[in-house]
Amino acid sequence: MATTDSNNFYRNPRLTTIAFGAGILLFFLPFLEIKCNGSSVAQLSGKDMVFGSAPKVSNDLENLGKGFGDREYANTSTKTDTKGKVYVVAIIALALGLLGLVASLQKPRPNYTATTIAGIAGAVTLIILIIQVKGDINNEMKTQAGSDAFSNQFAGMLKVSVGITVWFILCLLSYIAAAFFSYKQKDLVAAADVPPANAPQLNIQNPGDQSDFPAAPTGDKDLG
Repeated sequence: MATTDSNNFYRNPRLTTIAFGAGILLFFLPFLEIKCNGSSVAQLSGKDMVFGSAPKVSNDLENLGKGFGDREYANTSTKTDTKGKVYVVAIIALALGLLGLVASLQKPRPNYTATTIAGIAGAVTLIILIIQVKGDINNEMKTQAGSDAFSNQFAGMLKVSVGITVWFILCLLSYIAAAFFSYKQKDLVAAADVPPANAPQLNIQNPGDQSDFPAAPTGDKDLG
């Protein structure tokens, strides 16, 4: 009974669609968070990585500069009019989500192969993306620390870290869930298309003669 209920749950074709849709929407939320001494100073969303937008800087960074008595540094450090970097990997991850979403809506039945591949490839691409972006941010902070007098002076007092957010984890799980749902649905559909081994077999030579009663001997008339 439990197996039947589970199969009925996975048969819902909207599961894959919802999973891909959620993953795409999560691109608009912060994927990475930059913290300084435990306080969030900047956030970078999946959309920012796709379009090359600058990270969203919080007021804590300006207050941090003012706290050190360097108003000029604080004012320049919070400018957000600079462009960020466009990540091709982010574009690919988003495109895979859109591809999976479209394939899950295909009629008369979803393209399970395409949705499964899109989910798995999208999840792998997201992991590659976050590793690449974190590496770029860390390298950029090291470069600025070596060239900025303020950073050199207070490098020992500032503890900067870059971490992933719960939104990135949910996006990654959405892609994985989409691939899992699609794989399960493909198996259920394949099992439903194959007739049972003990199914009655038709007489290929005379498919219309399927009576359970033996045919009358040659020359005998059937009782009317």
